[in-house]
Amino acid sequence: MAATILGTAHLYGVSGTVTNATVLSFRDKQSCKNVSETLDESGKEIERRYDDLQTEATLVVRTRSSYSRPTPGSTVVYDSVTYEVVDTEKNTVQKGFREVTLNVKKSEGITYA
Repeated sequence: MAATILGTAHLYGVSGTVTNATVLSFRDKQSCKNVSETLDESGKEIERRYDDLQTEATLVVRTRSSYSRPTPGSTVVYDSVTYEVVDTEKNTVQKGFREVTLNVKKSEGITYA
């Protein structure tokens, strides 16, 4: 039997995967690193320009036994998008699973292989 949806439909959970890890959460923020303004002769702002769009994201993954923690400067692919690893943080607790937090970045002007 097909699912029946009543009311508003929402996206559920995380959509991408990371090799040999389970993605627990993904958060991203987009901003322009080059913002300039044009003022008229009376000092009023009349134009704003946004350039160099960058995406900064945080992935929290639960590692599997064959997971290899990436190093800063390497790349990771999530949801068909390639990001550059800025830094990583490993969290291990008693009787718990190992988790790694990846802080990543994607810049508009950089091509990732």
